[in-house]
Formats: sequence, structure tokens, C-alpha cells
Amino acid sequence: MKVAVVGAGIAGLHAALALESKGCEVAVFEARCRLGGRLQTLDGYEAGGEWIDADHRRCLDSLDALGLAVARTEGDYRILRCGRSTIGPDPVMRASKQSVDRAAALLAEKPDPELDGRTLADFVAENAADPWWPTVYYRSDEGDDLDRIGLLGWLHGFRHYLVRGETDASAFRVVGGMGAWIEALVAGLEARPHLRHVLRGVIRSGDQVWLDFGAEALAFDRVLLTLPPRCLERVAFEPALSPEKREAIASCRMSRAIKIALVYDRRWWEDIEWSGLLFADSELQQVWPALAAPVLCAYVCGDDAEQWTGRADPVADALAEVGRLVPGGRAHFVHGMIHDWLGDPFSQGAFSHLAPGYVQGPMKHIAPPEGRIHFAGEHTAEWTGFIEGALESAERATEEIIVG
Repeated sequence: MKVAVVGAGIAGLHAALALESKGCEVAVFEARCRLGGRLQTLDGYEAGGEWIDADHRRCLDSLDALGLAVARTEGDYRILRCGRSTIGPDPVMRASKQSVDRAAALLAEKPDPELDGRTLADFVAENAADPWWPTVYYRSDEGDDLDRIGLLGWLHGFRHYLVRGETDASAFRVVGGMGAWIEALVAGLEARPHLRHVLRGVIRSGDQVWLDFGAEALAFDRVLLTLPPRCLERVAFEPALSPEKREAIASCRMSRAIKIALVYDRRWWEDIEWSGLLFADSELQQVWPALAAPVLCAYVCGDDAEQWTGRADPVADALAEVGRLVPGGRAHFVHGMIHDWLGDPFSQGAFSHLAPGYVQGPMKHIAPPEGRIHFAGEHTAEWTGFIEGALESAERATEEIIVG
């Protein structure tokens, strides 16, 4: 069987390897000039996704099989609020998040479908005496403001957390970077990925599917599309996808999250006994250090992310804000970079989330194949928004293609 995999991110590469292991003749196509999709290692830090939870077994199994190690996240978050600094959430913050989590646990096992019309912001406001900390925590998790997150969709994901430990979230990062993971996957492929291939059209004709890349059109028995939703919308399908599939793609939201990397000549924060981990009531929201390199990554979500991308010099502003929050690093600054996943033409968002009304509405149509066209990517998975979800989707799509 001749199969095309369009998109050489983590989902596409895992699917391509699995399909080759099943005896398929695989061709991999990528629109970018590099592999990895929303995973990208630069100067010893991650421009895109980087965290692996302790219960993300697919990720950990893949890394182990490839001989790649993970390192556990060390250190406590410094939390700055209203000019006051604490190491970790104070008792009031902790109690507020626990209250939200307890209420969520009661609903998550068998959530009421009527909850799909509500937002996570509503739920936090109702169940937290002080909503600031649970709002900050879950905004980071979801990658967007909580008034854009559907409550039923969030509960759909919260089920995964009911049996996990307190330190299981964001537990690990890959030693050598996500780039090492991508390189190891590609090294195992028989097919050499084709870069700079922007998919323009998909034409179904009899027992074949034709892919139009502008300069050439190629025929396959099956096609696996791992493109993010906004990129799928730009592809012309002949005949058109079903109305249900088109609605599911159009309604699938992408989170507004960016990173601003500040590269220094040394890990100066260790000199002042700061872990480099920070949450603040600041327009920067969250900061963490790269695993080994002297880099602080500022993570910004939601409306604030859009505001930052419109600034004249977001790197200079981020450097100044970090210096205001934790003085001492400006003399060691080398350069910086903003990684705008909202503006990236081949992602148009950092990762997906489940909007109000999506779970009871279009979600059931996002993953199933349409004839010989199959779909993967974290937006089609139970582990929505996670690298684990990308691998989960690759497993599902591979099974669909092989079983036929």
C-alpha cells in the first residue's frame, strides 16, 4: 500500500514509522524548510512544545525505545503577586485551586452534557474564594484565557488527572532537546521527507487520492493529513469534505500562546538561588529556564499574547520586565527571540483546546477518516493539546489505514 503522510511533526513522523513497520510504502511531505512542526530546539532551548507529564506513556516509551533520556524538572516556582513573593502558592492560593479541583473531580467521571455551554472561567469563579491562582495555573495549561475554554471540554481532559501525583504535570524534558527526538525518528525512516511541499489540494479519484503541491501532483492509495486545523482549512478538497468534517475543523480552536526566549552568557539566576521558575501577576505571566542552556523562556497566553506580538520590540520589553520582577540578569543578556506560534503560517496557534459547545457538537467528527483520507494531530486526540495526544492520534490513524 502506498501511503502519503502530510506534515512531518511528531504525529506524522510516528505514523510514518509505524506504517513502514507494517509494510507500507510511505512518502512524507512537510511545508516548512525543517522537520518537527511545533517542536523546535534552538540554542539549547525549546521554541515550541517541551514538557512531558509523568503519565504520558507513549512519549516516554518512544524516547526509551530510541535511547533518549529525560530529565525531571527541578526547583520550585517563585510566585509574585501584588508585590509579595512566595515559594510556591501560599495557603490561600492552594486552597482555592484545591476547591476547583475537588468540584471538577465530582463532575469529571460523568459530566453533564449541559456543561458544554459554560466556560472554565465561570467554573473557577464559582468554586474558588480567590480565583487568581487557579486561573493562572489553568491558563498556562490550556494556553489561552479561560473564558475561551469550554467547561465540558476541560473536564474531558481533567479525567486524565484524577489518578496522577502532584508532581506528575510537566515532570520531564528531553535531554538533548526535542530536536534530538525528531532526528532519531527521521533516522529510523526509510522514506526521506520532502521539505517545502505546501499542500494545495486533495483530489479523490476512484481508488486513488491525488495530492496537489502546486508544481506536482502525486497519487496514493491512502493519505494521512496531520496539518493543524487552520492549515487544513486552506486545502481544497475535491470532492469536498463532508459538512460535518468541515464544521469540526472550522470550530476547532487553537490556543494563543507565544514564547519569548532570553539568552544569557550564564545561568545568573542560580547565583541568587532562584530556580528560574516564576508565575507573576505580570503581563509576562510565566517564566522558566531551559533545561541546560543559559536561557529563560517567558510564556504568554491569550489576549496578552496577541498584545505582545504587536509590540515594537517584545524582546527588549520582556528583558525589562524580567529584570523588574527579578533583578540581576541584564548584564549577562546576549540576545533574544520571540516565537510567535499564532503568526506562524503552518500552525496559526500553539496547540488546540476545546471551546464551549465543541464536545457535544462537532468534536465527534474531527478524527474519523473520509474515505481514503485520514486525519491525525493532537487536535484529533483524547490527550488534546499534548505531545502525548499527537502520538495517540498517530496510533489511531495507523490502525485505520492498516485495517482499511
